[in-house]
Amino acid sequence: MKKPNTTATGRLRAERRRVAELESTEPLRRRILVALGEAAAAPSELARAVDARKESVSRKLRELREAGLVEVSGDADDRRRSVYSLTAAGRSELGRHLAFGEPEASLPAPDRDEVVEFLREALAGAVAMRRRSNRLQEAIDRIEDVKSQAEELDAVDLRLEALVELTITQRQDRQTAGRDVSLQSLSALALGAHEVEPRLVYPAIAHLEYERGKAADLGETDTAVLGRHLIAAMSLFEALTEERPPEEKTTWQGRRAWSVIGFANNLREQSRYEEALRYAVSGLRMFEDLDDDYGRTQCWLLFGFCLRLLQRFDVAWTCLERASALAGAKGNSFERAMAYCRVQMGEVRRCQSRIEEARELLDDACLRAERLELDTAKAFATSGIAATEFQDGALDGAQATLRRAQEIFDLREHTEGIALNARRQATVARHLSAEGVAPREREIKSLIARAEDCYKSLASPAGVAACEIERGWMRTISPECGDVRPVVDRLNRMLADDDQREILKADPWVPRVLREFSKEVGGDLEDKAKRLLTTANDQIKREGEKGLKSVAKVASGLDKIPDGKPKKPVVEMGGESRRKRAPLELTAA
Repeated sequence: MKKPNTTATGRLRAERRRVAELESTEPLRRRILVALGEAAAAPSELARAVDARKESVSRKLRELREAGLVEVSGDADDRRRSVYSLTAAGRSELGRHLAFGEPEASLPAPDRDEVVEFLREALAGAVAMRRRSNRLQEAIDRIEDVKSQAEELDAVDLRLEALVELTITQRQDRQTAGRDVSLQSLSALALGAHEVEPRLVYPAIAHLEYERGKAADLGETDTAVLGRHLIAAMSLFEALTEERPPEEKTTWQGRRAWSVIGFANNLREQSRYEEALRYAVSGLRMFEDLDDDYGRTQCWLLFGFCLRLLQRFDVAWTCLERASALAGAKGNSFERAMAYCRVQMGEVRRCQSRIEEARELLDDACLRAERLELDTAKAFATSGIAATEFQDGALDGAQATLRRAQEIFDLREHTEGIALNARRQATVARHLSAEGVAPREREIKSLIARAEDCYKSLASPAGVAACEIERGWMRTISPECGDVRPVVDRLNRMLADDDQREILKADPWVPRVLREFSKEVGGDLEDKAKRLLTTANDQIKREGEKGLKSVAKVASGLDKIPDGKPKKPVVEMGGESRRKRAPLELTAA
């Protein structure tokens, strides 16, 4: 009778030793099991409950799941939220810890500084969510929670940080009403409203200037005004970098880098591509110092975008490959940036007349953009697919695809996209007319007029000229659409205007379209168009070489890449049309 009793005692001792060893080497294990024994929870909730970093909790949850002690399921109210709970084996293991483990003393409540640090980590997690997966509403909810808790704790610095990230995320999600409220809060801080700490005023002004400069994301087209706000933000963030304590320098240097990239994009929107590249190079150097892969990705994406517009296609491709590699590198997964990379890579291949590659890339961009709810990226990718169909001679398919793209551009009220796509639709309709399809005169006139109005609002003489040329082509094919002579007269007047001629000369594709049209109508326009194309080719080449030299400073070997041009230039589908330069006296960074 004693033998079984001795055996049972031995088993109890062995179990106590096992549990004691586990609790000694894996203290987080027991705390997670105890917390899940009380209620199922998401990783972030568990991290707060057990007073541990979310990353540590996530790793331990993976181990427990592999051991069959916990299981994961979706939240019934929020499918994006994962909830962990104990399995039967997990409940049994919890029982062993409670029976044989050391009694656990109550954890002391975290002090204020610890709570603030936890909230900072939560804010960083929300920003990472925005950058990687474009889960904007979820990020907004989490940032608002951080902001509210920061207000309760009177953590004014954290409150400002959360307010800034909230404004950025609302802008990206085009939540204009919510963003307006956030901007009002920033304005109150910037104006030193009642009970605002004086040291927050200067940072608030800097953030406010940056956000005002980024209003192009919401459809603002006055690049001069936007540029002035971004210049102010750059100067203010630079001053904060130099004046604030050493422990804050990384934060302000990062904000400065983003304002530089914001201004580089503003210059690109003004068609100042070579200047945009110089600023982007400056931004890349800052992101290199900060070891910020997301910032690096955006810089290489901007390099590729500008160099494509300067017709340096092979070099643009190399830059976009670098952006794509960074976006998809282990530990990054910048899905939002990857979608935009695919759009630009598809456009490069389309401009090189590599149609199959272009279509694959643009199809991939569409799928990524749709999954991430990136409507603008999806619209440009769809319009690009239509352009490949046009280049392949599939006019009916191109027409249908362009209509789908137009629906998205209209929904987003994206002026440049509406202009580009409407003009492309008119071009396809004109080619269908040339093949014997009866022209839908009213529809074609409406498309051209709509595109022209948009280009006028964007201050793009090149875009207006492209619309006039399209109108002229339609009239040569179908006289019932009108007399071509007034179109020729208007184009001649544009070429006689020094300012407008300079914009046309700087455009990479409109002079070619004009030259082809002028051959049809002859006269003075043909001579002027021929001279314009010659000077335009020279200017694009010079500007492209200058831009490439800027980028080559941070990437050895780019200037050695032989740039293969397409055998037959792609012109009729065109692309972004040059705009008038804003009246700013700017010095490149």
